[in-house]
Amino acid sequence: MNDLQCVAGVELNVSCPNVKDGLTFGTHPGRLRELTAQVKKVLPDKPLIVKLSPNVEDVTVTARAAIEGGADMLSLVNTFTAMSIDIYKRRPRLANVTAACPGRRSSRSPCTW
Repeated sequence: MNDLQCVAGVELNVSCPNVKDGLTFGTHPGRLRELTAQVKKVLPDKPLIVKLSPNVEDVTVTARAAIEGGADMLSLVNTFTAMSIDIYKRRPRLANVTAACPGRRSSRSPCTW
């Protein structure tokens, strides 16, 4: 991809809460730094945007790790992990229990469905 003119840049999404292990890199500064460095190593000529997770105690720590790994830009932040509860059945509405709370809902916390 580094030689492809049609690829202007790359976004590295390390914050997907909807897939198994989707937050493995985005919530661990050491892993994030290493992953970012490895991606930048194979794509040195492309701008690298790292999309950070809001699901951390201090986003500045993971932001610093991404920058140290070679990120050119940061995207703050991806979707928030949320849960919708059926108050009558007293259980989560979603089979996966939690999911991403995207779009206009992510501007409010807690999210409402």
